[in-house]
Amino acid sequence: MIVFSYLNVISELRPSFDGQSWPHTNAIFSALNAENESKVNSLLSSNPSAQVLNQIHSEIVTLENILCLREMKWLNDEVINFYMALLEDWSKHTDNRRTFIFTTFFMDKLLKNVEEVRMWRSRRRAYAVDVWSVEQLLIPIHVGLSHWALLVVHPQVHTMMYLDSLHFDGNVYLDAVTRFFKMRAATEQQRGTQWQLVTDIKPPRQPNPYDCGVYTIINACLLTKGQAIHESSYSYKEAKVFRKKIAYSICKGSIDYL
Repeated sequence: MIVFSYLNVISELRPSFDGQSWPHTNAIFSALNAENESKVNSLLSSNPSAQVLNQIHSEIVTLENILCLREMKWLNDEVINFYMALLEDWSKHTDNRRTFIFTTFFMDKLLKNVEEVRMWRSRRRAYAVDVWSVEQLLIPIHVGLSHWALLVVHPQVHTMMYLDSLHFDGNVYLDAVTRFFKMRAATEQQRGTQWQLVTDIKPPRQPNPYDCGVYTIINACLLTKGQAIHESSYSYKEAKVFRKKIAYSICKGSIDYL
């Protein structure tokens, strides 16, 4: 796999890009107003239960699920998949589906057998989207059942990058996705090409063992919004604020601060 520059990727995807980082939208990291923050605090103080809080498409979050958004808690699949579904819907309605987001279960199946993905039956299955037509594909990854990271694919310029808030390498996942695209190219009569790995980008580093899911969601938000990511894109303090905004968005059923 050839090494490629992040700025080269952006320049090819967005010819009008001037070589500077896009300014971040302060609203992404602004705190909730007092009323909404009080509602979120009350929610996160509740006792666990199987009560369904909200549903979007096939994704469901219960009161028990959302309590992982309490401070110093590690995020679960249900919360990440629900928020990613909200983010994909936001993308669909604002930029003509420039971004497609897989569920956290996609990589698990891909690692077991690339052919198993072909048979995957779900609303958001890998074969439900024309992967060659979107600008970027986001794949949240459940790393060793104890960590979250994000793999990003730009099919139109044949590049991939792995964003990990602990700065681990994701070679096993990059190799799996490369095999997936080779399979897609072979079955859909796409001309094969050399995939290029973007290595000059590192996201902000988490200072603790439990915020990886929050950092993964923030990175997905920034990319979907069309903003560049680097080590100082946001701080731990902003990530701490964003944890509550995740709960707020899940309860509301939409994202209104990107």
